Amino acid sequence: AKHLPKMDTLGSCDPYCTLTFQNQTKTTSTKMRNYNPHWEETFLFRIPDVRAAVGELHIHVLDWDMVGAHDRVGSAIIS
Repeated sequence: AKHLPKMDTLGSCDPYCTLTFQNQTKTTSTKMRNYNPHWEETFLFRIPDVRAAVGELHIHVLDWDMVGAHDRVGSAIIS
């Protein structure tokens, strides 16, 4: 991600992502105080039938907050 907005009262952004494919969700690590995070993480999604591997990968970028709900920063869908 690049140029993420300031999300917290103190003006920082602590981003992480959730990735969802075929009702399976994975979560990246949180990059504390980072407006241009770079994740080099690998995730495996179980696909019981390769012929059924069609679907969309939903990526949501969120801002981690110690108190309260985490704020949504943005999202993307890869099909």
